[in-house]
Amino acid sequence: MNEEWLKTQFSKVDANDIKVKAEKFAKNCMRIEKNLDPNPIQQKLKVLVDTFKEAMPIVTALRNEKLAEVHWA
Repeated sequence: MNEEWLKTQFSKVDANDIKVKAEKFAKNCMRIEKNLDPNPIQQKLKVLVDTFKEAMPIVTALRNEKLAEVHWA
């Protein structure tokens, strides 16, 4: 999904959909962390999800429907 979102034209990005999916992945990471012994794959997934979630407030703000052309200028 990350590759798909990065290739999507920014004006067509559905920030809410991405936010919902990122939160779901974060919850899955927490479950994996609690139920499995630490392992490199789990740790890498957690880093990727956490890094992605850090960018979400920026994406959400920039995709705000109330932003007008004057804001972009």
